[in-house]
Amino acid sequence: MRRFVDAGFVLPGKTTTSEFGTLPVTESQARGISRNPGDPGRTPGGSSSGAGAAVAAGMAPIAHAEDGGGPIRIPASCTGLAGLKPTRGLVTNLTVSLEGLATSGVLTRTVADTAAALDVLARHDPAAWWSPPTRRGPSPPRRPWTRPPGCGSVCSPAPRPAG
Repeated sequence: MRRFVDAGFVLPGKTTTSEFGTLPVTESQARGISRNPGDPGRTPGGSSSGAGAAVAAGMAPIAHAEDGGGPIRIPASCTGLAGLKPTRGLVTNLTVSLEGLATSGVLTRTVADTAAALDVLARHDPAAWWSPPTRRGPSPPRRPWTRPPGCGSVCSPAPRPAG
């Protein structure tokens, strides 16, 4: 978050996430079911579902997400956004989490916005053997990892609330 603030981003708040960040859908007894703004009968994905829904709905142009097993890629796929899980070690934190499995990234509407955000987030950590050197200058346009027209069984209709 510090890198975003230092780059001039305004942080409007926190969005909904799945409990423990482990499910490909977000259904909370406290906050309800996260809905896909493009089709409220479908899920916006899991873990970072609120971030994906906020960007897809136009509430924000970009949203931060952490990805270990899909929390950037699944919401991007379900909502038609650009989502990229950065290369291991490219975005370093103060501490190493899960030996580099989880990493910070963003959900955006365009690949160019994702590349610009990656320029803000990427930092070389000489103490981490897997951390690649940081590039100088703007990133070239990148193709998103997940941007299919549909997203198959992961984005199946959201369950209806009981009662």
